[in-house]
Amino acid sequence: MSQAKRASVMGMVREPGEPLFGIELLVYEELKRVLRARTMPPCEMNILRPREVVAAAFANFFPAGGSAEDTIWFYVVAARCMRRLLVERATAALYDGNHMRESSARLLKLHDALRRLQSTQPQSVRIVELYYFADCAQDEIATLMRMPSRSVAAEFRFIRAWLMSVVDDESE
Repeated sequence: MSQAKRASVMGMVREPGEPLFGIELLVYEELKRVLRARTMPPCEMNILRPREVVAAAFANFFPAGGSAEDTIWFYVVAARCMRRLLVERATAALYDGNHMRESSARLLKLHDALRRLQSTQPQSVRIVELYYFADCAQDEIATLMRMPSRSVAAEFRFIRAWLMSVVDDESE
């Protein structure tokens, strides 16, 4: 995949309800397949580990292991697709009267805050997605985003505090 194609894929991933295309759709469907294969009883859903799901999907996409470039674009796209999948699940849980109503509502508030932030700080959104939805450590995010680890740490601290204040304010 060319650099330009990877860059355009990294910026994609539509909102829940919008159609998916191309490689984005393939990653989304693979994540769904892995999630279905690891389906747990509802009382155990809170122990879902996004990193395991993303890593399994990556291994299925690249059985012989991917290049550094493959890893970067895959994890960025997978984090966004995982966000979409979890938002879809949270929405369904709210409307189905699922016992996870409170955590679902909180996830939807986080999603809404990220959506608002996307137009002004897309890099910050990508960092949050990699951290929360692909379960990457800050040093891994630095490698994936090609940023100094200290910059990722500082940006993450700032954006996390902002997101928590927004999510908590909206909870009241």
